[in-house]
Amino acid sequence: MTLDLLVAQLDYVASLEGPPRGDTATLKLVRQSRRYDVWRLSHPFREQMGDAFYDSVGARADQIIDRWLREGEGRR
Repeated sequence: MTLDLLVAQLDYVASLEGPPRGDTATLKLVRQSRRYDVWRLSHPFREQMGDAFYDSVGARADQIIDRWLREGEGRR
């Protein structure tokens, strides 16, 4: 991933006015997440690592979000 692509993706996320309403060419829902709506940015990846990564990303994201909320970072 190049720096230009990373900056473009961050700009895209910053420009969102609210939660996505569904999958797009740029954003994909992480369906393996059980407790939270977790979205990922589309990107090119090697097929061999793709399945292994996406099989565990939802559970890992749920754990990180739980910890963030528990530690009070999620206060609004």
